[in-house]
Amino acid sequence: FPNRWGFCIGEMSSYYSFPVLPVADLVAWLANLPEPDPPFTVADIGAPTSSTVTVIYYQFVEMLMGVSLNDQHITDIDTAHPQLHEQSISQSIMIKSLASLMNVVGVRDFSWRDIVYPEKKRTIRNLSAIINFAKFRQDRLETFHEYLEQTEQLANEKAKLNEEMDTVNSQRDALRRQRDLEAPKLKQTIAESEELADKLAKLQKESTALRHEVHEEKQKTAKLNDVSEGDKFKFLNMRSDIEKISSQIVRSPERLKRTLTSMTESVEAEKREIDSVTKTMRQLDDRLALIKKADGRTNKRINEIVEITEVLSQCKQSAKEIKELATAVGVNEDHINETVREERFVREQLSKATDRLMRLQSQFEKKKLDADMALKEVEAEKASVLEKLKQQTKQIQDNKAEAEETRREITMIESNHEESTLALRKKFEQLNFQVNNYHQTMMDIMAGSTLNNVQINPE
Repeated sequence: FPNRWGFCIGEMSSYYSFPVLPVADLVAWLANLPEPDPPFTVADIGAPTSSTVTVIYYQFVEMLMGVSLNDQHITDIDTAHPQLHEQSISQSIMIKSLASLMNVVGVRDFSWRDIVYPEKKRTIRNLSAIINFAKFRQDRLETFHEYLEQTEQLANEKAKLNEEMDTVNSQRDALRRQRDLEAPKLKQTIAESEELADKLAKLQKESTALRHEVHEEKQKTAKLNDVSEGDKFKFLNMRSDIEKISSQIVRSPERLKRTLTSMTESVEAEKREIDSVTKTMRQLDDRLALIKKADGRTNKRINEIVEITEVLSQCKQSAKEIKELATAVGVNEDHINETVREERFVREQLSKATDRLMRLQSQFEKKKLDADMALKEVEAEKASVLEKLKQQTKQIQDNKAEAEETRREITMIESNHEESTLALRKKFEQLNFQVNNYHQTMMDIMAGSTLNNVQINPE
């Protein structure tokens, strides 16, 4: 049964051999006991008495088994005079505990005569057995406490890791649920993005075609403007000729007729030219209407391109958020897997420590082991434990190195992601700059067309 020092005392199957100590060594060791003061001498051990051995044995029982004579107070004795039985019952309990202790230390023939009528030889043998057992117990007790502390530490680490794993599991489940909820929206956003990209490509093709048409119409308008300017100069020349002819009018009827005929022909020719110019002006007006219509469609397409650009920006932002979410889920899953591995490692270490503790307890339950052999076994076991601790320390360092490598990989991935984001942003700024240039070009074209229209309309 375990006592308050944490040492398990039970029946041992093998014979416990021990050296019989000299009386001087016994006296030196007994000097460490609390009682008596002054301590026992060689004469006390050489000629033992009942009171001497009783004090010694009872102190060993209290020290090794946790049973004290002062604690044995019986209050529920059903007799006429219970005070007469208190001392005898307490003595009986102490003697029974002492007999159990002597059985454990390897003294099979211990009896009440060793207390009442002690003999020198048997007393020296009994004390030697108890002292050797106490030394052996003290050596093993330190190792036992070390294993207990390691076990408690591992249990605390396991509980902490379990709490962290529960927290990480809940976070992982929440992220997975969020990912599942946003999966349809992500698919829809990707489909809309692809559709808008196709629509943008078509609009860009239409814009290129309209740009060529506007350029051609502008060239035709310039040619018609040149023709109109020429017709204007012709009209002015004709007016000057008419004025010149009017100044040359004479009173001769024949000459007047000829002049009128010539003027009529000139007027008819001028009318034909004016009709031709009017027809040309109408064609120019039709061309101008077509240009304005093309400008309206171009503006509409530009507005659609702006809207599509905004939608693409939103899609890119959504895709970025989704990638960050996926990255966070992956990191959390890696952290969960690492936590699970650490928990398995802690469980294995706890199991090993528990097995080692059970083996140690089974070794404690064996009796009549040689003290020298026990010491060698403890040293060998201590060396094994130190080696295992070194291996565990190395494993921890390897785990730290692996964690550091994982952190470096994560940092590299984040750097690559930032570089990709910067590249996409530069590409977007370049496209935006091209669209702005296109808008400015279209506005310049529209301004030039309006100016030409203003110059033509007064005439």
